[in-house]
Amino acid sequence: MEIKLFEEEINDLVHLLTQNKWLYHTNPYIKEEAVRTAYAEGYYQNNRETHWILEDGEKVGFIFIHDIDDTIPLFDLRLDANYRGKGYGVKALHWLQEYLFAERKKIRIEGYTRVDNIGMRKCFSKAGFVKEGY
Repeated sequence: MEIKLFEEEINDLVHLLTQNKWLYHTNPYIKEEAVRTAYAEGYYQNNRETHWILEDGEKVGFIFIHDIDDTIPLFDLRLDANYRGKGYGVKALHWLQEYLFAERKKIRIEGYTRVDNIGMRKCFSKAGFVKEGY
């Protein structure tokens, strides 16, 4: 697995977001126009970083880091449905910790998930995250 900074690959981002169902997010079905509009307005860049999760050069997901200039950034991790439950989430969270703590000198990381998102809760636990609220 490799992590690579988003470099304006908007078509790939549109494909990943629109071809998957995001059951545990506010909007489970994302429309192409919404992604393109958000991108044009700088949503994926302004005080944010987007990183691709790659497997053998294929984009299998992404990590979207909000408030990157803050000492406590928040992140969103999304994987293509074909790659969920295969360990990519835990590996991505380990990378995220190394990147934000060692390289970006952050003091904390915030991540949220729903109580019924068992897969993400397991990822958090396996990657050493601590639940602070319920």
